[in-house]
Amino acid sequence: RTPLPAARPRGRAPHRRAPPQRSNPVPHTPSVDPGSGPHAHDPSAPSAPSGPSGPRGPGATRVLGVLGGIASGKSLAARRLAGPDGEVIDADRIVTEVSRRRLREQFGPGVLAGEAVDRAALARIAFSDPVARKALEAWIHPAVRARIQERLASARAARVPCVVLDVPLLLENDAAHHLAEQCDSLVFVDAPL
Repeated sequence: RTPLPAARPRGRAPHRRAPPQRSNPVPHTPSVDPGSGPHAHDPSAPSAPSGPSGPRGPGATRVLGVLGGIASGKSLAARRLAGPDGEVIDADRIVTEVSRRRLREQFGPGVLAGEAVDRAALARIAFSDPVARKALEAWIHPAVRARIQERLASARAARVPCVVLDVPLLLENDAAHHLAEQCDSLVFVDAPL
């Protein structure tokens, strides 16, 4: 296991070494730190071809997917990986953004806790009633997937250096949302209790 880097104190710029000079450039390979790698600062380096998730190469947005069990520290790791200039796309927050009104209409006010979704209350209802669960999944999954894709496209257009996808079951549900295949790297988080 590699520990996450310590947060740097505010007001101090990080120290960056100049990239090594290479007479025979190697192809670009993704890395967790958008400022690292053999061609991070080399404008003459060949850029990799575009893939299903957009352009690759120096200056392109890197997309990382965070994997791990429940309460393993994925959200903390996502924030640290994104860094101060990156963006975390958090599927749980998007659920709240796209669903409050409709959840209240479908399941009643008991599934909301103020402005947030009471996930435990919603789970009790949805997992105890297969019809309610199917109805919920029929509209919520497409809405959340669409919002994630919009945010990812917007981050790429804005040239955000690093986007981290904090999406439950990223690999398990990839056939439905195709997000894992858009990631340059997947990071597994395991925090022992």
